[in-house]
Amino acid sequence: MCSYHRVSNSTPQPTGRRWFLGAVAGALAVASVAGCKKDVAQDGTSEDKAKAIPSKQKLTAEGNPSPTADDRCPMCAMRVADHPNWVGAIELEGGDTFYTCSVRCTLATSMNTDKFLGVPKSKVKRVRVPQYLEKGKWLDAETAWYVIDSDIRGPMGLALVPAVSQEEAKVIVDRHKGRALSRADVTMAVLKDLKQRSKE
Repeated sequence: MCSYHRVSNSTPQPTGRRWFLGAVAGALAVASVAGCKKDVAQDGTSEDKAKAIPSKQKLTAEGNPSPTADDRCPMCAMRVADHPNWVGAIELEGGDTFYTCSVRCTLATSMNTDKFLGVPKSKVKRVRVPQYLEKGKWLDAETAWYVIDSDIRGPMGLALVPAVSQEEAKVIVDRHKGRALSRADVTMAVLKDLKQRSKE
């Protein structure tokens, strides 16, 4: 807990070495109090600038992710390589690429790049998500369809399952229940609800 002592103006001021040590102690106390202050957003996260580190590996020529063992999801910090079937990617203009551990983290990060990547959304070149029915293939996240509320589980719990088309999304729904959403229907409110229900 942060605390400080208020010194009265009537307190005698020390001189010499005692004055110097007192001044240093006072400066440290002020710095300590200042260090306790941290702006917090309404969602409880720090307002500090994002410090996500781009991957050393770019997307392949086909636009597929190629994360290293060191890559961490910029949203939740999970090791991306531990979830190869769910890896997503956000590529910026200039080539910097960030890999994510799940479809939910991919979309949420791409919608909040200021917060998680420290860059405006206008710097995003493309966002990639895995095609669920064809392992080893990735899709443009903006044209993909998504299945929500299925019996499929991903690294973050309840999964958002990508499909190349509405027809393919219906195939997933037939096999695994749930409902199909277009990209426009996958809002931050939907992602936050999915996150909350994954904790239950």
